[in-house]
Amino acid sequence: MNDFWSFGGNTCHATLWFRKDLQHQLKLTNTHLGFKYVRCHGILNDDMEVVLADGSFSFKRIIGSIQAILDLGMKPFIELSSMPASLASNEKGLTAYGFRSAPPNDWDRWQSMIHEMTLALKDAFGLEAMREWYFEVWNEPDIGFWSGTQQEYFKLYDLSAQAVKSVDAELKFGGPATARTNWIDEFLEHISKDSPDYTLAARRCDFIRYSCLSE
Repeated sequence: MNDFWSFGGNTCHATLWFRKDLQHQLKLTNTHLGFKYVRCHGILNDDMEVVLADGSFSFKRIIGSIQAILDLGMKPFIELSSMPASLASNEKGLTAYGFRSAPPNDWDRWQSMIHEMTLALKDAFGLEAMREWYFEVWNEPDIGFWSGTQQEYFKLYDLSAQAVKSVDAELKFGGPATARTNWIDEFLEHISKDSPDYTLAARRCDFIRYSCLSE
């Protein structure tokens, strides 16, 4: 029997990783079903307190949430989302937990945030551990979770990949995290192009991930 489910699952938004009841349930999936990885939305949500009032970045809650997963004997599948309020170019969003779907109002600042976050994770957990994790950009940008264009998503992907890979080229980074297998062809065409602004073009995609949803 192919135990494909044992790779892992998704748990809605990141702040739930601090809940003891969810941790207990995740431990059961690890012990009895062999789940290895846990993914969540909104690791950059406002309730994760990444962007402080003075404009600086803090990754204390991100590190704490990941540590909670590691303590269960599991590994994180890190989805870089959603847009912090101070970086959002519009007010659009969805879900009860406030997934903000906007492109950034400052692309360089988004990239700096992802780079600083990766460095903070390196200091907290070490590259050896992080090389077993997965990093992706956003959730289902082809539907309501992204209010920008496809090309803006590809730009977000490129900047994020460069930010992560500049810390360590061996970190697993991929996409396009799409729904119903949309954007796969366009994404593959995009990442196959050489870019003078992207020095790690040959290594910017290590895996393809998408959700299969019926309409």
